[in-house]
Amino acid sequence: MEALTLLRGLAEHHHYSALREACLETASGDPAVRVLLALADVQLGDMSAGRCALASLDRGTLSLDARVDLAAVHIALGELNPAIDILEAGLLENADHAVLLARLAWCRLQQGNRDRALTLVLMAMFLLFLVLLIMSKVIG
Repeated sequence: MEALTLLRGLAEHHHYSALREACLETASGDPAVRVLLALADVQLGDMSAGRCALASLDRGTLSLDARVDLAAVHIALGELNPAIDILEAGLLENADHAVLLARLAWCRLQQGNRDRALTLVLMAMFLLFLVLLIMSKVIG
């Protein structure tokens, strides 16, 4: 679990070369790591490797976080509809997932649905604000 947090941090900061290398070094059969490897491949321009990785995934075994990462792969490939399908399904599972909300907001903005995008991004920002508020109370 800690390794996935570190890998997602690399993706969040757009360190795709380092993400790719770290995913390969884990030599993990974890499907969540394979999704992040696909994201790194696509972001580094290797679309065929990313698509190949997607084809080999058993999506039914993916956690919500891994599915949100999978949506990012589809977004990077320019495939908004599969990304939206994944994110909308995830929203039903957990409406308080800030990254999911932010990615869905981006998709809706790309579709020209600015009102829905704004609502989603405000929800994501509110959730992040709550996390920061709680952390400040715990720490200080």
